[in-house]
Amino acid sequence: MRWDELFEELEAEFSAAHRKENDAEIIDMVHAEAATIPFADRLRHRVGQRIQVRLRNGETRQGILDEANLVWSMIHDRNRRFLIPHAAVAFAWPLGGAAPELNGIPARVTLGYALRKLAAAGLDLRVLTDGGELHGRVGMVGADYCDIHGAAGSHAVRWDSIISIES
Repeated sequence: MRWDELFEELEAEFSAAHRKENDAEIIDMVHAEAATIPFADRLRHRVGQRIQVRLRNGETRQGILDEANLVWSMIHDRNRRFLIPHAAVAFAWPLGGAAPELNGIPARVTLGYALRKLAAAGLDLRVLTDGGELHGRVGMVGADYCDIHGAAGSHAVRWDSIISIES
């Protein structure tokens, strides 16, 4: 009888150690998977839903996330539209899970693509940059800049300085 109790106790200890090891492996796998998820995929998971983003200048934009790719997102709130480069987002909420990875043409869409669309539309825009605010229309779109033509003249704006483009 003593042998049976001894082996039952050993088996229970082995099972507990095995469960603890499996739990640790699962936690490691979850952390490893989370490390592969880009911010853009978490934003894209919210397309069609309400979202808030705090921009790197401290301002907040909120509304329905209409479109998101690897580089920028389009949000609308009533009749206002915001094109926001992801590099200008300090944090966003609520996010939740992640959308599936983008492939093909949607994965290669740049900010330049969106700027060329805005130039073609000829919309009057508010362009918020690290250096200040401009009002006008998008003109020529270069490799890493665009021209904004407004009442104050024409300004070449580096893409990486853009915080938000609004109409």
